[in-house]
Amino acid sequence: MTQPLVPAVLPALEMCRTIEGRLGMRVYTVKLRRRFTSGERPGVGGYTDLPDVLIQNVGSDGFTCPVHVKQLSRQDVLSSGGRYQAGDWRVGPMTPQFAEQLFNYAAGYTDATLDPAPTGSTVEVFWVINGPSLPRDSIMVKVGEEATAFHYNLIMRMTGQQV
Repeated sequence: MTQPLVPAVLPALEMCRTIEGRLGMRVYTVKLRRRFTSGERPGVGGYTDLPDVLIQNVGSDGFTCPVHVKQLSRQDVLSSGGRYQAGDWRVGPMTPQFAEQLFNYAAGYTDATLDPAPTGSTVEVFWVINGPSLPRDSIMVKVGEEATAFHYNLIMRMTGQQV
C-alpha cells in the first residue's frame, strides 16, 4: 500500500533541517513563553510563566538543533505589501507534525503549538529569541506566518520589552 507524498516526505525533510545544526551553523535559540498575570489584564500584577517551549529540529537519531532564524531582507519587506517591516525576523522552516512512518520517529509542530490561543484575558503569549545581533532575551511577537504542507515559517517583530 502506498502512502501519500506529504506524510512520507516530512521525516526526511526534518532530518535535512538538522544538517546546519550538526555543522554548528544554527546559533539562535527560540522559545515560546506563556505568562499568566494576576491582574485584570496582561502585564498587571504578579505573573507566573508556564515552562517554555523550545523550538528546534529533531533528527531520527534524537539529535536536536535550534530552528533556522534570519532577519528579513529588504526584498522580503518590500514584497510583503506592508505586512512586514525592516527589522522583522523569519523563524523556520519548521516541519509540520508527523507520526512514525518511514524512518520510525515522530517530530514536528502543530499549528496549535506555534500559535497557541490565549486561555484567558490575563494570558500573554510571546517569543524569546537569543542570538548574535540581538539583545539578550529579545521578546518578539508573531506578526505573520507562511505555511505549506511541508513547512511553517513564522515572522517575528521585536517589542522592545524585557523579560
